[in-house]
Amino acid sequence: MSEPHATDFNTDFSARFDTPLRPVDVVRGLDVETFQERYARPGIPVIFDDQVSAWPALKRWADSPYLTDLAGDRTVFARDLEAGQINGKGYREVYRSLPFSAFVERVTGPEKAPLYLTQGVLLRAGGALRGLERRSCPGWLPELANDVKLPPFFNRRNLLEANLWMGPGGQTSALH
Repeated sequence: MSEPHATDFNTDFSARFDTPLRPVDVVRGLDVETFQERYARPGIPVIFDDQVSAWPALKRWADSPYLTDLAGDRTVFARDLEAGQINGKGYREVYRSLPFSAFVERVTGPEKAPLYLTQGVLLRAGGALRGLERRSCPGWLPELANDVKLPPFFNRRNLLEANLWMGPGGQTSALH
């Protein structure tokens, strides 16, 4: 059912942690009861390798017109990768406000514009958690939410946000 995830935890670096680091299980086909028993209750991290395979987004979002038909008029704030500075001399992010349709056209077009949507919010908190959400939203795209499915063992009441991160490819990011 599960295989250890490839890690570099066995380096000298892991000895610096009070709690020893260990590989994280990678699982497929995990039912709710097994998840609760093996991982949730004891608080053990796990990687689900099969949760997005049935998402409608995998097929639908490959079609740029589909995206722009659904949410094209929404305003998003995309990071301009050429205008910012991310190197040893400093760190400065520059964002551009534009319609989602223009963003999609520019990053999927032949020239692959150096723009990166860092947080297009698909789902927001409900109930009591609603008060914890950000007061400013970098891009609200609820029209795309039906194309992603929360895992059956995830309690929707615990959700603060689910974000879309999208760009022309080749991006890297620090762990966050």
